[in-house]
Amino acid sequence: MKKFNKELLFLGVFLLATACSEREWSKEEKDKIYDRCREEGGSRSYCNCYLQNAMEKFHDPEELEEIDFETAFELSLNCEEYSDN
Repeated sequence: MKKFNKELLFLGVFLLATACSEREWSKEEKDKIYDRCREEGGSRSYCNCYLQNAMEKFHDPEELEEIDFETAFELSLNCEEYSDN
């Protein structure tokens, strides 16, 4: 029983640590997403909005590399109002 409690405590601490470990996006990672958006025809404002949404949803930028169309669409929903170039 004592071993079970230690294992459970370790698991809890591990899950808490990994859930709270948000790493910062580097400038290069931000630029990569922003530049790709601009190359696809997005305005500066739209791409800034999209990037902000992506950083809020994905703590690891590499996750963004493998998103499906629906997820990409969701990231852009509140950005539609931005149309300046």
